[in-house]
Amino acid sequence: IGFSQSFQWIKRGGSNENPGNESETVYSIATDSEKNYYVISKVGMSDLDVDGNLKNNFDNPGFGPQDTMLASFACNGTYRWSKVFGGGGGEVINSVVVDSQDNIYVGGSMSSCDPYPGTPSEPYPSRIDSDYFFSNTNSACTKIFFIKFTKNGVLQYVKRPQPPVSIFSGATSNTSSVSFQIQNDVIYWYLWLPPGTYADGAFTNTNTDPYTPYVLQYNLDGTFISATQLGTFQNSGSRPYIKYYRNPNNGFHYATIRKGDSSSTFAINGQPVVNSVALVCYDNNGTFLWKTENTSTAIGGVSLNDLSFDGQNNIFIAGSVTGLNMSSFLGLSHPLYGTGFLMKTNPTATNAIWTSTPSLGGVGCNKIYNNGSEITVTGTAGGGPNLTWSLQTLTIPGANQGSDVLLARFNSATGACISLNKITSSTPSSDFGAAITKDASGDYIVGGGFGGAL
Repeated sequence: IGFSQSFQWIKRGGSNENPGNESETVYSIATDSEKNYYVISKVGMSDLDVDGNLKNNFDNPGFGPQDTMLASFACNGTYRWSKVFGGGGGEVINSVVVDSQDNIYVGGSMSSCDPYPGTPSEPYPSRIDSDYFFSNTNSACTKIFFIKFTKNGVLQYVKRPQPPVSIFSGATSNTSSVSFQIQNDVIYWYLWLPPGTYADGAFTNTNTDPYTPYVLQYNLDGTFISATQLGTFQNSGSRPYIKYYRNPNNGFHYATIRKGDSSSTFAINGQPVVNSVALVCYDNNGTFLWKTENTSTAIGGVSLNDLSFDGQNNIFIAGSVTGLNMSSFLGLSHPLYGTGFLMKTNPTATNAIWTSTPSLGGVGCNKIYNNGSEITVTGTAGGGPNLTWSLQTLTIPGANQGSDVLLARFNSATGACISLNKITSSTPSSDFGAAITKDASGDYIVGGGFGGAL
């Protein structure tokens, strides 16, 4: 975790191994009114700790052990508490969020349901540290959940809206937790749900499709408010990569969609997504409004990594393009191989108000923080040694020397780069920023991963 333009402190955590196919990366950060920080990261097993505090990994050690860590630090960097979300199989923990009373929420899904042959129960059951155990079996399994803690890490409740189902029914594999947010003290939980009844009978998905996109709304005490269907999906082949966002200004819902492979087909409300990437909008009733695609079917040609919105409902996009002018999005392409971009579009994403790109390939834009008059982006910077963005310059690792964590600030009205900053470890190593927020003092908090020593 690093702060502002000259970082004040950095805290590390993790294990002595790469957990499965995912690196140990802080990918979600939240902060409260007292400037305590809450971070989420994938973690491995061997010598697992957070800032020197030893922790247990609960995964099967024989299958690429991978759990998820929620950890909290005080404003001065002092370790406060942590929780491990784990068990056999992998977890999908979407994000950590904070309400106006400094309570902490985490939403996602656990995957451990199936006992070993000849055993009555799963030997590595899904659990949230020592606070909560998921009593799942192959005949009665429910994976999706969200949980509430106090700011001091005391468990308040766990909500599991799907009734237990057999893993052989297909219902568990067609259930996914995709995004989890809080706005104005209302929880918005984006899910893919198979047909069935949910939230203690409060609503029923009667669609015949294997899964349907919904956003569930809850009060902070865990009381279910409503379920809004976000159109329909028709998909064959590999599932696309999707993330949902809610615009707090107009209540509309947005999705960024990237196909998983070139052979898969995908349609929204019966309208095919022809190319590899799309930005989709639904109104606050879940009615499909529009979609904007890139210009190529090539997988990986464009990636839309994060969204934010201003008071006029303009859309800010942090993303990347493969380069070599192979694909474009709203007219943006790039001659250099592999580079990030920041873009501001009009509310319907029919045209770009401005686009901003760096002078080099090898620069990535992963996450946005919208600070009103400025947009701040964290990502990665390599392929230097000299990076220029607008009139700003920064010395970064050269070719084959890895990359540094990038923090870049932009004028939200013009797209001009205000400042470029970096956090570096030993080189050559691959370092990157993957999460960003701002605390009550106005300091930026950046999370990500280091490939080398600090």
